Amino acid sequence: MPTVEWVWAEMDRIWDYYKINNKKPLSDQAIAEFYSHPVWLMNGIFTSLDPISEKHRDVIARFIGDNDFKLIADYAGGFGELAIKIANKSPDSTIKIIEPFFPVFVLSHQGVRRILLDISQFNYSIIRSRYISIIKE
Repeated sequence: MPTVEWVWAEMDRIWDYYKINNKKPLSDQAIAEFYSHPVWLMNGIFTSLDPISEKHRDVIARFIGDNDFKLIADYAGGFGELAIKIANKSPDSTIKIIEPFFPVFVLSHQGVRRILLDISQFNYSIIRSRYISIIKE
């Protein structure tokens, strides 16, 4: 598995490729292209397997569960790794994942197209009851 530093360097490389400047308004730059680049798929896979990232998700989910929040927004929630952990710790809560830059290239994968179609609409809910289901808002 690569190091986190290598992952960051790849993300920086793509940032530079699109010539994004954090000192200028992002609305005038290729920010959507940056966040739709396949480097984010690699980042998502990395963070889903990385033990430190896993521990961070566990701590966040435990904190939310211990405080009995009823409505949680997971901004830039990606593929839902954190939301699933929160749903397991907080069975009576509603978790809304707001992902403004979900990578469209993932939608072409045959096995996930049906589920991710709703995610591409930028807002979906994971509601924990007996089973976790993904519904379009």
